[in-house]
Amino acid sequence: MENDNIRCYACKRLLRYYIKGKTNFEKTKFGWCREHNNIVDIHSLCDSFERREKRKRIDGIIQNTLNVLLDEITAIRQLIEEDENEEL
Repeated sequence: MENDNIRCYACKRLLRYYIKGKTNFEKTKFGWCREHNNIVDIHSLCDSFERREKRKRIDGIIQNTLNVLLDEITAIRQLIEEDENEEL
C-alpha cells in the first residue's frame, strides 16, 4: 500500500498516452517519462518520483455564469454612481 504513492501514474513527470476511441480518448497503460526519457508502464516504481499537483478547475458553464453576473453587477454600480452624481 505504501508503494502505491510512488507509482508513475501519480508522477508529475509522466506524460500519459491516449488512444482515440469512438466518442472520446481512452487512457493507455503507458506514457513518456520526462525524467528518464523513456516509455514507462504507469504502474512501475521510480526513485525520482514527484507527486503531480491536483488541478483545480472551474467548469466553463460556471465561469460564463460568473462573468454574466459580474457584468450585471457592474451595470448596477454604474447606475447607482450616476444617481449619486445627479443628486449633487
